[in-house]
Amino acid sequence: PSLCDLTRFVPDPSKPAAVVTGSVLSRAAQENLAEFLNRGGRLMIGPELPVLDEELRPCRILADAAGISPEQLSRERGTLDMDGVPNIMPETAPVSIRRENGHAVSALFPAGKGQVLWNGFGWSHGRHEHNDALERLLGALGVCPRISKSDRNLFAVVHAAKDGLLLFVLNLYSAPL
Repeated sequence: PSLCDLTRFVPDPSKPAAVVTGSVLSRAAQENLAEFLNRGGRLMIGPELPVLDEELRPCRILADAAGISPEQLSRERGTLDMDGVPNIMPETAPVSIRRENGHAVSALFPAGKGQVLWNGFGWSHGRHEHNDALERLLGALGVCPRISKSDRNLFAVVHAAKDGLLLFVLNLYSAPL
């Protein structure tokens, strides 16, 4: 994974991008993400669809590029109750991941030459089920895990350095491995 300033750069379309979004996202960032999609990028966004710019003016550049209507999200929705907070998800999305009760959790939309995976719910990493869901959602964008671990409570990240790869492992718990 890498970070980039979406107001200044268009992400590399050969790599999927994940962006946590609220209702406000700068005009420049929306323009760059729209260009990313037009170049064939795969984008995961959520839990909200940005419809305002940094000056709180209406700005639907990303929504229009993704082909997602804010009106659709508010009118046709399923709910996913995570930690007691209901969230929205379009029932009419072309491809969706649903819970056993039939409520939509996430949907994959074609956008430009790329794809948008929109998640209408918040994340809580206090549950392994949410990590499992994230792996599944990223898999829909063609992302495969680069490492595996036997202890789910460990955090592990591979970082590419000049001389090779570095593996960072973090155990946040006081219990022995």
